[in-house]
Amino acid sequence: MAVEGSAQDPVRLLVPNRSQYHNAHGIGRVFTSLVEAWGTRTEVKECFYKSLPLPFVRNIPYGIGCKDEGDILFLPQLTGASALRSSRVPSVVVVHDIGVVDCPADRGETDFLTHRAVLASFKGMRHASRIVADSQFTRTRLIALVPELAAKVSVIGCGVSQKFLGVPMDRAAARARIEQSLGRQLPAKLILYVGTERPRKNMGLLLNAVAAVLAVDAGVGFIKAGSAGGDAFRGHTQQYLKRLGLHTDERVVFFDGVDDELLVDLYTVADVFVSASLYEGFGLPILEAMACGTACVVTRAGALEEIVRGSDGGFVVDYDERGLTEAIRTVLSQPLSEAHRQRLRRQAAAHTWDHAAEQYLDVLRFLGTRPDSRRTDFHEALR
Repeated sequence: MAVEGSAQDPVRLLVPNRSQYHNAHGIGRVFTSLVEAWGTRTEVKECFYKSLPLPFVRNIPYGIGCKDEGDILFLPQLTGASALRSSRVPSVVVVHDIGVVDCPADRGETDFLTHRAVLASFKGMRHASRIVADSQFTRTRLIALVPELAAKVSVIGCGVSQKFLGVPMDRAAARARIEQSLGRQLPAKLILYVGTERPRKNMGLLLNAVAAVLAVDAGVGFIKAGSAGGDAFRGHTQQYLKRLGLHTDERVVFFDGVDDELLVDLYTVADVFVSASLYEGFGLPILEAMACGTACVVTRAGALEEIVRGSDGGFVVDYDERGLTEAIRTVLSQPLSEAHRQRLRRQAAAHTWDHAAEQYLDVLRFLGTRPDSRRTDFHEALR
């Protein structure tokens, strides 16, 4: 839901490679949600990274180029922060996690030069005016890696869209739409996971727990939504499914191409959302599931406990197959009432993009009005 503009002039944001941030993936979802919530209070313009056309440095930008004037450089992710070394204008970098360091197995198909570019960005962030982390966990990990950034790092959590909060909880209608798209009926009870299949997502533990539940209850099904994150990761998942005898089980459904309308239906029909992740910088699907009134079972992974802690339908377990399996069984045997689901939705509604956008605007306006941040010639400042 867009926020009405104010009498103040809009903050002009220059965003490198602006067009790459669409709503289909996590970082894009965060950025586009913020832009929508800012409304007319910001003007977002595209700029580009400058880099040398040489094999070992072309992915490590040394500067920023642009055609338009702006007040602040805004990087929706840490990649590219090396370009800030040559910039004298205010800048904000958003850090969603430092999995590139903490979870090396997740790199998968990422080429060497791209990986080196990300690592160079950590050094570049020393030149940022402000850094925003999605969670306290991410802030802690970032400061542990680069201690001198401590004074610059604020925590602004993500929000949940009205696309999830504002829809009626009509589980029968949502089930009918999904069954029509599948051409068959769904099991009576459903376990849902939304996310990739990268190593940090711990698909082995998740599928082992799912298999244990399905083995003793024919009325339970499992839905996995979202891309694998890479062909190699999907290959590993298929091996797990075959090993567990689930590769031909019609109760197991994978949706790769998922839009928000389908996501809302999946969250709504699910009896429990499960994440066995080893590492999360925030965990947006957890918040979206709560917004649709769905109980959540998660492992103690990074920021997940921050989101679920104190919620009326959230369960946090250790990295243990038996514990995860029992938590899932408990939720399935004691489904949330409609009143309970509504309470869970109200708890999720405390995390809105409007609230996050206000916090970001405080940072942006502070930087934009600092006397030492003003430049009469923006393009000269970029040189």
